[in-house]
Amino acid sequence: MNTNAKSYRYYYEQLNETEKQIYDEILEKVTIQNREITIKWPEKIEFETVTRQDPELEEKKQQCSEEVKQRIQNVLDALIQDEPQFFWMDIGTTTEKWSFQGTGIIGNIVWTMKPVEVSIGTNYTSEQVQELNRRVEGIDIPGETRQQKLDVMHRYLCELIEYDETAPHAHEPYGALIEGRAVCEGYARSLKWLCDREEIPCVLVIGDAIDTNGNAGGHMWNYVQMENGAWYAIDATWDDQIEVIDEYFLVGSETKDSYFGGMRFAQSHIPSGDFSGSGYKIFEYPPLNAEAYDPDAEPIVKETEPAVQQEDAVAVPSIQQDNPEAENQTAICQTSTGGRQARGQGRRKNGSHHGKAGGPGRGLRQAASRGGAPVCGGVPAAGDDAVLYVLAGNAGQRHSGGYRGIHLSRRGR
Repeated sequence: MNTNAKSYRYYYEQLNETEKQIYDEILEKVTIQNREITIKWPEKIEFETVTRQDPELEEKKQQCSEEVKQRIQNVLDALIQDEPQFFWMDIGTTTEKWSFQGTGIIGNIVWTMKPVEVSIGTNYTSEQVQELNRRVEGIDIPGETRQQKLDVMHRYLCELIEYDETAPHAHEPYGALIEGRAVCEGYARSLKWLCDREEIPCVLVIGDAIDTNGNAGGHMWNYVQMENGAWYAIDATWDDQIEVIDEYFLVGSETKDSYFGGMRFAQSHIPSGDFSGSGYKIFEYPPLNAEAYDPDAEPIVKETEPAVQQEDAVAVPSIQQDNPEAENQTAICQTSTGGRQARGQGRRKNGSHHGKAGGPGRGLRQAASRGGAPVCGGVPAAGDDAVLYVLAGNAGQRHSGGYRGIHLSRRGR
């Protein structure tokens, strides 16, 4: 057991260099005890106006603010999926604040962005975080191969967890591993954490699950990489039935289940790379092997179209000039980043039954999200601060949890 193993950061590698530096700084500074941090922006963001009442001032501030908001959203999207040990972060109530300081004289006013102040929200105590860390470290996972270890993890989670949408921590590993009650996010994030501990490459997959009637619902599952270099899917939530089954254990994109209607995995599980629903960045997933895992077979990856990557939408004006004799003026923007994914309670409707197995049920959790770009108010007098509060909105909704899928009579539930 390697309790000091680092998280497998598949989505971190898809960030640009600025975003990676912000990600690293958050990991370095943030703890459950220290949730108020200041981030020095890796790039110098500046713009120039002729006067302090320049008609273009507000537009340029908005452009810079949108760039900052996008970068932070991309970082948090990647971090929350890569780092399950940060389960205690409540991204929906996390806020960021930044300011632009104007220096210069009429004809040459240079506005420079100052460091970003981040306040991480949480609903957990330090004692709860330590309790779960000890639990993860103490789980016995024997085995010589990845398959053996994954089989232990898969069965452990399915036997431990009671699927419960009403549980207070249903969408986090705490609900799954401490309280024994969770939804798909709890299963998937717990498996990711255990894989990280055992140094097995694993990613969280967010998307929709499709039942035998074609109904879609938000869902989360995992991809893992085996010793042969290929990636396979595990859906522990759907395998947690009256008894633990392995219909969705180390399966490929073309694997057909033999118990729930004969759908191919690629038909019943549709990934989405837009984690938060903001549309800022579309993350890519590892290519899934076509067939289920066989340690003696050559991997076969069915070619698919690559996910479309979002282009950077904002060109940030940057004129780097210094004027030590200039007077100062500051405007502050504060926001809860747009499209932010937040954990919440799901609702599930049972799907139609087909024979004794029944089709996957339909469930959907709309994430509470934050909308609206930060817009600085009127330019204050020199030395004053203008503070803007962006309230919760409906832009960029995203569902990522609260979906069980297959409806069967539970084992003693």
